[in-house]
Amino acid sequence: TESTSGGYKYHTFTSSGTFTVSSGTTSADFLIVAGGGGGGAYNNGAGGGAGGAVVETADITAGIYSISIGAGGAGGILGNADARGTNGTNSTVTGRTTAIGGGGGGANSGGTNGKSGGSGGGGSYNNGVGGAGTTGQGYAGGNGTATNNAAGGGGGAGSVGENSPGTRGGNGGSGINWQSLGNYYAGGG
Repeated sequence: TESTSGGYKYHTFTSSGTFTVSSGTTSADFLIVAGGGGGGAYNNGAGGGAGGAVVETADITAGIYSISIGAGGAGGILGNADARGTNGTNSTVTGRTTAIGGGGGGANSGGTNGKSGGSGGGGSYNNGVGGAGTTGQGYAGGNGTATNNAAGGGGGAGSVGENSPGTRGGNGGSGINWQSLGNYYAGGG
């Protein structure tokens, strides 16, 4: 979709496609967000991490630019050997930094760590550790606790996932308010 606001023209891709610059050279701001990670299995599973968020400014010249939008990861499946959520898929734009898919959340089997990704998945209950985020794209997931079987929140592009306070699961990390438009992107689960 295309829209105009505040002197900018925005080209928003929610599915894969191509972006064509017909002539000339212009400066463009990019926000590239990968797919978020899936949550861990069952009622004690942890939140998935947000997809990595890449913010760049670059000159673009005439040509066709390929856009690939990453999908979110699947939730963990109870009974699997690894019931953690799966990582999200990367998002790419020709010539730009790849946004890394978010990490899956830790599973209900106690003490399971979250997966690393653009932002890390939360750790499961019984002291599971949150997964690491990718520098410049997102933050780590929060840790679980042995108290009340509570898991950690997934990391976001704006902050780490919350460690479980013991009375509940941790909140996901905040997203970013890109260009101060009022929409937040890449928040954790």
